Amino acid sequence: MKKEYLSHDKLLEKLNNQSHATLIIVGRNGSGKTYLSRQIQNSLLDNTGFYTINENVQFTDANPFNSDDYKNAIIHKVVHSTGESLYNQILDTMNTKDNIILDEPTATLDLLNSSIIIESFIRHNGKIKIITTNDYLTLKLLSDYISSAYNVETGTFVQIKDYINDLIDETINTLSDLPFEMIPINNYNKLKETYARG
Repeated sequence: MKKEYLSHDKLLEKLNNQSHATLIIVGRNGSGKTYLSRQIQNSLLDNTGFYTINENVQFTDANPFNSDDYKNAIIHKVVHSTGESLYNQILDTMNTKDNIILDEPTATLDLLNSSIIIESFIRHNGKIKIITTNDYLTLKLLSDYISSAYNVETGTFVQIKDYINDLIDETINTLSDLPFEMIPINNYNKLKETYARG
């Protein structure tokens, strides 16, 4: 299948001209998924719910990689676990808005809560539904409903199955070049076989 280039501006225009749309945005860490989803949010009409883990205070305060106040956050415990709090915020966003944009919503959730979020996203009857992710499991769950995704790095729509296989191949190649092997390379090939079986 020939990949047609669609600039971010054209993507925004296309979304704004549709009464209903569901979009998955993929791309590696730092590739611009959050930036693009913010652009989309700014271009849509009112009543758009935007969730991103990058601006979740509880997550950033409790994450030693994101905050200097990690010890203080642990000492002053919050009522809910980080995962439970994020899960509740995501569901609240979906329950109160016509348009929803979820940026990496399953990043810190377990399998059960990730599955519930994905199922809720698919069943949401709003106008515009967008989710960004590069997580293997999330993409696998989404691919049962939607076959393609917009790759923010290339500006093209790609088959999710092909994208996952490319991710695994890239991981194998990168690990092969490193002076250590944390996980046997063969395990990644098994991931592809498992996905192919569905």
